[in-house]
Amino acid sequence: MFKRLSLALSACLMVLGASELSAQNTPAIPGPLQSWVGWVLEDVPNLYCPSTPEGKECVWPGELSVSTTSTGASFEYRVFLDTQAEIQLPGNRDYWPQDLSVNRGNETLEVALIERDEVPFLRLPAGEYQVRGRFLWDQAPEVLAIPSSVGRVTLSLSGREIAHPRMSTDSLWLGDKASEKEVGESESVKATIYRKISDDVPLRVITRLQLNVSGKAREVELGNILFEGALPVRVQSSIPTRVPSNGSVSVYVRPGTHTVEIETITPNAVSELSAPTPGPQIYEPQEYWAWEPNELIRSVKLDGATGVDPERTSLPEEWRQFATYLVEPGTKATFTELRRGMAEPSPNLINLRREFWLDLDGQGYSVRDRLSGTINQGWRLNLGQGKLGRVTDTSEGSDLLITKDAESELPGVEIRKPGVNLEAESRLEEALSRLTVVGWNHDVQSLNATIHLPPGWSLLGGSGVDRMPGTWLESWRLWDFFFVLLVALSAGKLLGWRWFPVAILALILSHGHHDAPTWVWVVLLATLALLRVLPEGLIRKAVIALRIVALVSLAIILAPFVRDQVRWAVHPQVADPQFQTMDSSFGGFDADRSMAPMAPAAEMEPMQEQDEASEDFFAVSKIDSMERGYGGSASSGKKEKKWALQQVDPNAVVQTGYGVPTWSWTTWRLVWVGPVRQDHEIRLYLLGPLANAGLNFVRVALLILLALLMISRRDMTATRSKTMAAALVMLLAGTANAAEPPPIEPIPIQNNANLNANLIPLPSPGTPEGNQLLEELKRRLVKSQECSGECVVVSRADISVRELNFRMRAEVFAERDASWTLPGPADPLTLSRVALNGTTTNQLRREENGLVLVRVPQGRNIIEVEGVLVNRNSLTIQFHADTKPRYVTFRSSDWTVDGIGPSGLPDSSLQLTRQSGQAASDAALTAELPPYFFVERTWELGLPWQIRTVIRRQDASRPQLLKFTIGEQEKVISDGIRTEQREALVDFARGVSVVEFLSEIPISESVNISAPLDKPWTETWRVQCSQMWRCDFSELPRISDVNNGVYEPLWKPWPSESLVVSVSRPDATEGPATTVDKVSYALTPGKRLLQGKLEVEIRSSTATNYEITLPEGAELQRVFLGGAERSIRPRDSKVSLPIVPGKSQYVLEWQQPWERSFKEQVPAVKLGSDSVNVETTIEVGEDRWLIWVSGPQWGPAILFWPHLLTLLLIALLLGRIPHIPVKTWEWLLLVIGLSQVPVVAGLPIVLWFVLLSLRQRQPADEWWKFDLSQLGLVGLTLVAAGALYGAIHTNLLFDVDMQVEGARSSNRLLRWYMDQSAPALAEPALYSLPILVWRILMFLWAFWLVSRLISWVKWGWSAFSEGGLWKSKPKLAVARPRTQTEAGSPVPPSGLEPTRKEHGTLPGVRTPSQEEPNVQRRNTPSHTDVMPSRKTPTAPESTADEPTPFSPPQSEAEDDSKD
Repeated sequence: MFKRLSLALSACLMVLGASELSAQNTPAIPGPLQSWVGWVLEDVPNLYCPSTPEGKECVWPGELSVSTTSTGASFEYRVFLDTQAEIQLPGNRDYWPQDLSVNRGNETLEVALIERDEVPFLRLPAGEYQVRGRFLWDQAPEVLAIPSSVGRVTLSLSGREIAHPRMSTDSLWLGDKASEKEVGESESVKATIYRKISDDVPLRVITRLQLNVSGKAREVELGNILFEGALPVRVQSSIPTRVPSNGSVSVYVRPGTHTVEIETITPNAVSELSAPTPGPQIYEPQEYWAWEPNELIRSVKLDGATGVDPERTSLPEEWRQFATYLVEPGTKATFTELRRGMAEPSPNLINLRREFWLDLDGQGYSVRDRLSGTINQGWRLNLGQGKLGRVTDTSEGSDLLITKDAESELPGVEIRKPGVNLEAESRLEEALSRLTVVGWNHDVQSLNATIHLPPGWSLLGGSGVDRMPGTWLESWRLWDFFFVLLVALSAGKLLGWRWFPVAILALILSHGHHDAPTWVWVVLLATLALLRVLPEGLIRKAVIALRIVALVSLAIILAPFVRDQVRWAVHPQVADPQFQTMDSSFGGFDADRSMAPMAPAAEMEPMQEQDEASEDFFAVSKIDSMERGYGGSASSGKKEKKWALQQVDPNAVVQTGYGVPTWSWTTWRLVWVGPVRQDHEIRLYLLGPLANAGLNFVRVALLILLALLMISRRDMTATRSKTMAAALVMLLAGTANAAEPPPIEPIPIQNNANLNANLIPLPSPGTPEGNQLLEELKRRLVKSQECSGECVVVSRADISVRELNFRMRAEVFAERDASWTLPGPADPLTLSRVALNGTTTNQLRREENGLVLVRVPQGRNIIEVEGVLVNRNSLTIQFHADTKPRYVTFRSSDWTVDGIGPSGLPDSSLQLTRQSGQAASDAALTAELPPYFFVERTWELGLPWQIRTVIRRQDASRPQLLKFTIGEQEKVISDGIRTEQREALVDFARGVSVVEFLSEIPISESVNISAPLDKPWTETWRVQCSQMWRCDFSELPRISDVNNGVYEPLWKPWPSESLVVSVSRPDATEGPATTVDKVSYALTPGKRLLQGKLEVEIRSSTATNYEITLPEGAELQRVFLGGAERSIRPRDSKVSLPIVPGKSQYVLEWQQPWERSFKEQVPAVKLGSDSVNVETTIEVGEDRWLIWVSGPQWGPAILFWPHLLTLLLIALLLGRIPHIPVKTWEWLLLVIGLSQVPVVAGLPIVLWFVLLSLRQRQPADEWWKFDLSQLGLVGLTLVAAGALYGAIHTNLLFDVDMQVEGARSSNRLLRWYMDQSAPALAEPALYSLPILVWRILMFLWAFWLVSRLISWVKWGWSAFSEGGLWKSKPKLAVARPRTQTEAGSPVPPSGLEPTRKEHGTLPGVRTPSQEEPNVQRRNTPSHTDVMPSRKTPTAPESTADEPTPFSPPQSEAEDDSKD
């Protein structure tokens, strides 16, 4: 809405055009808003008044003339008003102005006098006025109240003109100070002196006077109350106070209690203080001193003064915390210096985090250290063990120069900050199981270490470590010992004590492996024990069922465990962690995991970033993700610093290190509680790949043996041994992998917003929209009266001084009605006349800072100023810093000037110095305190050597010019500071309390520093010694070593003391200046050409060239640097890359002739140096059948061949299953074709043969069981057929799954990783055949399978239809009375009795359903076809093989033997 209103107003302004509302330019105002202008500007009545440095001013009280007599005084007051306003008149409630007359030109006005807070005021319209009046009194007061903004004041005392009237903020002094004779008996002054003495350089003393005054207001001389040699620098008082240069303090008192506080300093060294003896007899007989020691400066003992309890004195409350003394005038207090400078520094507090990466070949460690904490002494860290390659200040993101210690010659770095945040990289060339764990030549407060082990390695435990969470030895608890002994002893008791060692070794070796069987042993042993004692019955059957479940669970657990253990022993790069608890961690090469810092978390910020996965090596590699977290690119912007604290010699080579691997596999944490000494040793119990492989095989053998011992046939009489064996064989298959669903990417939503900016009609004022419109009108009106820059520009000022007469002529340009600040203030210069364009003007106004403003109309103006200087040998005239003249000339035969540059540009102040003559007697009457400065000089010893000088002052109310002494060879390089001989002219403008400049000195073996004598400043010295220098200091005591978090020794010298700084340059250690942090070598073979791509990330500290040798016959196509293509061509297969300091990424692409063959080896590429984190990738291609690979250990592993071998072993076992038409060699061929489908897909095929064999030999007796088995066989047949079809379809149409794993490899993309590499990169190879070979083999297999399916289906139909295809539910007949013959016959089986009675079955005759399952029968279409007729049949002849109903039943053993 507001925007629309603004647009409406803008439209109106554009239509109406521009017009002038007053003398000033104002914006065009629409007609409906004309009448609202006064209303909106009601709260800014001074809008059209002239501009001043503090805003807009409409009242210009130009001149006040006061003439006194013994009975009264008359005054004439000239004032100019730009608008109607109220003006303050001289006087107050005690002296009220009388006989007022107000004239405007020749017109006399009748106005009313107004009282505001007992002060007279007049309200007058705009114009120039002359106000006259007088005061009446019997005795002249010493002070007359006047307006504080009067521009110029003249005073005549009884006809005597006062050249320099004394004025305070709002008072004019009319009389002299009172003498003791003039003080009546009822007028008295009582004073008490309190002093706070602060030990410092210089010595600071605050003198506080408490005055109890009675009688009339008057000036009182207090005498010299300051210490000898003390210089006043600050006065704070409730009454007017003067502290002149002669030290005699005077105050203007009035009845009441007043407090005067004067702060002084004593520049020179003080060994004693003597209490002053003031002249007037108005003081208490004793003074109170509060002593504030400064133990950082020195330790002092104070003698000669009487100590008292501060609570029993009238000492100010805030001073009672210090030691208090009672001192009489003339008493001397002496200082005995016990110690000067800082005490012994605190010990260093270093926290260390170490990361060890064991080399893939186990021959050494790469180490990354993170050091944090505080250093207070020594200011250097040395590495005691290993080769230090790189040190980085993580807080600054810069590498440090590694130098040799001058004494021990150990490699290390100079420290220049007490807050240590370093990251160091080093190498341990030998894989030591015994390590000096701290590594650094320094004790540490806390220590944490992380061990990264490559595939095939494991850490059992160690000694010398407080805690090793996750290791095998530390994982043992009392419960684990109890569990192992319980199971082992139980196994020995139940299975025989000869098996006790097997059980206990199997349990010990499988301890900690989360996927090994554990509690299932307890269930198996418990059920075995119960079966030994339970009788036949329901409970025994339940225990047997539980044992069957346990055995099945054991098979399910043990089978994948055995598979993985064997696989990991052969191919450790595809392994999960060999041992893992909650405290250990594991991450494969292809896991995008970052390594977060441990403790202390408060000092170390997050150091990693997680990146999204990509096929690009530089995007997915953990190498990239980790290094970005630790510091980022060297070319990234860094914060500007005042001084390069970590600056190194540009001619020295900063070491970039050997590179640190960034892989993560198995990780182990080592923890220490409390501080650790630098020589502390640890021992690690490491197992290499061979040892771990041997343990895997032993572990598997023992667990399998223990599992076989658990299968006790004699204790499970209710089970069929062959059925159990078949079940165990079928459970040896692996588990299927579950595919994760692809991530759902968010769909970006584009928000297109259209803004309609149509103008709206002008709203009426008074409505809400109209009120907003009026606010916009007010804003524009106010803005129209603002200047585009400074409202006043002074082009030139010509100054001439003759004796004490001051004249100046200035050319002033004003953009609009404004004001210009005249030179001043009134203390050194009293204005006598100000002329504007040749006419005397009284349009003046005094600011709070004492400077006078003159009202300047718009345009070019000539301003002339005349005045009288105070009679002093040196004085300062100041300009306003924003409106000082751009060019100044100075002419005088009596004075010299400082503060005007060679080009005529003045400083904010001019210092006038008398060439001859003496100051007048009234020079002591000045209210100015002598200037004093505090100088802090910092020697920044880097390149180049510089001195930073900071000068401060306490009183910034007036401008000052300081001539500061500099060294002989010191050259000021800062703008705005001029030098004359050995002095720097430092100009302090009004309100400026700090000036800083920079200078340079030549590099030398030592720096001599001295504190000057008899100068109005005190110096403080600091030395910043960069890391490229080693600085030693002379015996002048230091105050401190640290300033603002950096190493900056501090000295506070007394005048004439000196310091010598001896400077030397430590030697740098040898180390590489160029490091290859990671390499990605990618190859894409084709039928005729090979496409090669080499990506290299290089980190360098110098500009150089890096040479890469491409394979023979390679044709370089493109070279990229940081994503931008560069025109670089090879020479003799060598490519020279321009290296710039920092981190750079280079990409080289080439082609070369290539022919596909059985063995394809990676073409040779040679880098210019060793490298780390090297990855080589090869695309196999869709038209190749991968057979085998060779190359570095951490690379692809083809798991298809072990998988196929396992399937062939299973086929050999399946070949021993009887009663099925599949021979062993057929099983072998069948599993070869099924090797490309999941193992579970082959289970329906095996079950189909086994169950059909059982169906043929043992059909179900009951009709419903028979029918259910038939339905199940039909479903199983369909599943088995689908599995076979899937195998044929996969083999003929899809790629060959060779089960490639390791190093993020796949069937089509092979990857090898090396943590460290020589300049010549590894040359892995792959062995492959055309995919057509596989297709032909699988076609032959499919043809064979189809031929065999014909005979297998025939056998399957015969088995499926044996005994019929379906059985109907038998009908129940009505029971009838049995005959006697029937009563004596044997009872037929249940369910057949009614049928047999109905059909007249004779005793002893067996129906087809009662025949043995293995007796051959004729194929009958249905059960009803074999039913006997309703006539009673004759009994068939019995054969010897057919049992009769009276034959004894066969035993189970006989059944088994026949089977």
